[in-house]
Amino acid sequence: MQRMLQKSTSKELMSMCMIQPGKTDDYSNEVLSCKVHDIILDLMRSKSSKENFIHVIDGSKDETGEIRRVSVQYNDEEDTRTSKTINKGSLSHVRSVLFCRSSLMPYFLEFKYVRVLHIEHHNYSCRNNHLDLTGISRLFLLRYLKVACSPCYQTYELKLPNQIGELQQLETIDIAGATQENLPSDIVSLPWLSHLRLRILVLPDGIDRLKSLRTLEGVCLYRSSVENIKGLSKLTKLRKLQVCSNPSQFVHETTMDALYSSICKLSANLRAFNFKGGLVYIPDVPGWITRTPLPRGSHIQELDLWACMFERCPEWIGQLHGLYKFCISVREVADGVSIVAQLPSLAYFHLSTYGMGEEEKEESVVIPGSGTVSGAFRALKRMIFDCSMASLTFEEGAMPKLEQLDIWFRHHMAPQFLPVGIQHLPSGTLKQISLHVCEAAVGGSI
Repeated sequence: MQRMLQKSTSKELMSMCMIQPGKTDDYSNEVLSCKVHDIILDLMRSKSSKENFIHVIDGSKDETGEIRRVSVQYNDEEDTRTSKTINKGSLSHVRSVLFCRSSLMPYFLEFKYVRVLHIEHHNYSCRNNHLDLTGISRLFLLRYLKVACSPCYQTYELKLPNQIGELQQLETIDIAGATQENLPSDIVSLPWLSHLRLRILVLPDGIDRLKSLRTLEGVCLYRSSVENIKGLSKLTKLRKLQVCSNPSQFVHETTMDALYSSICKLSANLRAFNFKGGLVYIPDVPGWITRTPLPRGSHIQELDLWACMFERCPEWIGQLHGLYKFCISVREVADGVSIVAQLPSLAYFHLSTYGMGEEEKEESVVIPGSGTVSGAFRALKRMIFDCSMASLTFEEGAMPKLEQLDIWFRHHMAPQFLPVGIQHLPSGTLKQISLHVCEAAVGGSI
């Protein structure tokens, strides 16, 4: 209900030209972020400052008065004015903080009324690759914590406190941009925690106590216990689940069985399930090929199984009528295409195939036109076809809404494997065709 109200309010503001769509999901058409015109932004900043709603500290002037919400945008390490402004008593009651310098962190840990803490750590010199957040345990009113890092921090380390249970108001922990040294042992005692995003998350004992969780990302399968993976089934409000693997670590069949069991019990509310990480060969793990973890009528919209190498596409995929994004790696290509072709809402489809230690099969894949199979791929906007030993033929009227097509094939491929019928693709919507040439079955494009 709350989400519907938010969407309704956003649409009303856009219809009044108060805000404009910023980032939009290309496949679901959902507005992910909004923006305002620069003139409106200046007006908002001016009014916000006068009404004491938000202040921007950018080194251009001194800030006075009691400040409740602040954005620190000045990023000159030699600047002293910013530090002096922060040290003033005017920030003693600040509630929301956004800043871009980790060196300022100690100052804000002294402000006990902080509810929102957003750190944009963009130090492109990469001289400081760690951030100590152990002091956040003193921010008893904290509700939202996010740390975003620049791309250079591939091994960026984040240190969290050993105990975080006193932050009873905390709703969001988003630190997927860094590698945390530890996860507080009492994190499961946070009653309102709704969103938990980490790069690598070893499920803590008692994960089933986090009943308010709606987003859980970064679950490490090979380091989490089977019992804790089973405990995910108790998180009935969960809408997005992301698990990850490591190509150097074997994922046991018992682990996959536990994951299957949990997804079955979460299917009523789950909207997105992503399996990230290194490729994991799953030829026929019970429940993933022969039985469905997502029954007919489930509301799943995004399903990314690319990191799981299936022998073939499971038939139950064809009953997920609300699915708009789907990624999978298979050995047998043609059957998978025929299963997926009838999904009425599918807008993004990524299909890959690998030899799995054997010779890849040579196959012929035909994308039927609207006159041959009614409604085949009728909503598809982007297709990634990474099947280097399969020939691809498009019939007239195929994929009537296609906007982008990516095809991968080998440099030594015989002419019969080159795509045929590209002229039949819709000229009114098609914006881009990319042909990628591989040196081998697994390798980069050249």
